[in-house]
Amino acid sequence: MILQFILDFALTAGYLVLFLCFGFLVNRKVSSESLSVTCLLGFFLYFSLFHLLALPMKIWKWPLHRLTVLWSAVVTAVLLLELVFDRTRIIAM
Repeated sequence: MILQFILDFALTAGYLVLFLCFGFLVNRKVSSESLSVTCLLGFFLYFSLFHLLALPMKIWKWPLHRLTVLWSAVVTAVLLLELVFDRTRIIAM
């Protein structure tokens, strides 16, 4: 029971970090510095980009492992770009 709670907390924190990293991509253009706005923007960008990548793969009936590899590469690239180029902004928040 405790292990499940810790795992749930870690997954939730991981998704929040992902949403924040995606949100920082959009939030450069928006003047708001709110953490909640950044997280919400990241949430919408994360799932919009996923659906834009997944829809053609569904239509062309490509295997799921291709989508998995592509999405993993996109998420990894976004995380690395944010850590390299926006390091001071992330630490300040």
